[in-house]
Amino acid sequence: MSIIGVAVILVTTILLAVLIGLAIVKPLRRWDLFYQQRAAMPLAVIGILGGLVGIVLILRIGNIFGFPGSEDYQIYERFNRIMAFVLAFQASAILSFISANFEKLDSFSQSIVAVILGGWISMVIGTAAEFWLFSSLSYAEINLRSFSFGLFSMGSLVAALFMFILGFRILRRRLTAMAFGLVFILYLPVDAAFFVRGDSIFLAPALGAVLIGILVLIQSRGSTYRNGAPA
Repeated sequence: MSIIGVAVILVTTILLAVLIGLAIVKPLRRWDLFYQQRAAMPLAVIGILGGLVGIVLILRIGNIFGFPGSEDYQIYERFNRIMAFVLAFQASAILSFISANFEKLDSFSQSIVAVILGGWISMVIGTAAEFWLFSSLSYAEINLRSFSFGLFSMGSLVAALFMFILGFRILRRRLTAMAFGLVFILYLPVDAAFFVRGDSIFLAPALGAVLIGILVLIQSRGSTYRNGAPA
């Protein structure tokens, strides 16, 4: 793919991430704080389960790859079709963080987390499009399949970069628990390390979803006890 093609996909992904993120996050400004925080725990559980399922699938199937028509490709195709849904469940971990911490973030950080969510959903859309709609197309050509994979890749990059930025803002401004800042900062280098090692492109999102979900559960339980209403 040419540099122009990559640039087009990157710009498209950023715009899509911003639009999707704001469409989901903006209504939260009108939600009552009680309902925002109440939604955090079930969303965290869904995100954790999505992350754990993803890890199990990655460990079982590994990095099997094949070209369309081969036996390996049938396994690879089924795996990626399932992972499109698993990624969607993992996005709940980001939503749980938003629900639990939205009022603690300044307006710029709220915008950053909206882009993170939009980037994650772009990963879902890209994976679903490639393996549910355009799976029969060739890898060797510039087509809707390559565009779909580009959407996933750029969505992953956008999410990781903006997590890195958000992590620094959390640590510097003490917007919420410091553990969130560390997880967000480490996500980018860990994702890059997995890529260099040749590990599954789905491994970092799965681990990230589990860690973020666990931190939200710990935070939410602590908030519940502080309010004098233990579950």
